[in-house]
Amino acid sequence: MSKLIMAVTDCEHIDYTQEREVCEANGIGFVKYDLRDEDEAAKVLQEYPVVGNQYLKMTDSLMDKLPNLKCIVRYGMGVDNVEAMKMGVQYLKSLGHHRIGYLSSALDAHIFRQRYQAFFSAMHQCGLEAEPEIAGNSYHISECMSTHLPRLLERGCTAIMCSHDLLAHSAMIHCRERGLRVPEDISILGFDDIPLCRYTFPPLTTIRQDRINIGKSGFYAMLNQLNNVHPSSLLLHPELIERASCAAITEK
Repeated sequence: MSKLIMAVTDCEHIDYTQEREVCEANGIGFVKYDLRDEDEAAKVLQEYPVVGNQYLKMTDSLMDKLPNLKCIVRYGMGVDNVEAMKMGVQYLKSLGHHRIGYLSSALDAHIFRQRYQAFFSAMHQCGLEAEPEIAGNSYHISECMSTHLPRLLERGCTAIMCSHDLLAHSAMIHCRERGLRVPEDISILGFDDIPLCRYTFPPLTTIRQDRINIGKSGFYAMLNQLNNVHPSSLLLHPELIERASCAAITEK
């Protein structure tokens, strides 16, 4: 059993490959747990003496089931979502888009709630209309596509930002099924820059977070924790990766 463990919430749209590789290269254990089943999560986590909880997703009820847990690294690390959303909105505005919609996974996850709030803040800062009706969120991608995407299109959105790349990829597919061309009729902007983005049709423009440095940051955060140094947070700068799913708006 490893002395030091990085634990992260099991999320279907987050690829932890690079974090896992960094941990394994440094002799660190790596586990995932699912907060939707706290009993099962407790079984996974109770075996480990030290747990790094990347996304601060440890509920009080789950903590009660882990009386022998010695250490939680409550270390907020990742991309600066506020900077990232402002970057995305400014980019789409520079292409002439003023009706920008937003699709998100469910907002009970801290990271998606933060991106959702940052999107509306960025819209206000850029002088764009930001009523609640231009956004939609759901646990299920299928509901986003069947309910929220059509509503955004009916409201005249010419560009849609998504909280993660798999959602953006699904949005592109469903827009094409509705007879819309990407990016000629609708621009789609993702978030994370997972490997799939290079191979979508068209290749997905997205906001990249440096997952290698995030993994390294988690490793050093846990080492600091073992030495009784308790960091608060580390936010990395995002990077806009331009591919082919966004284009300047054209008058019809």
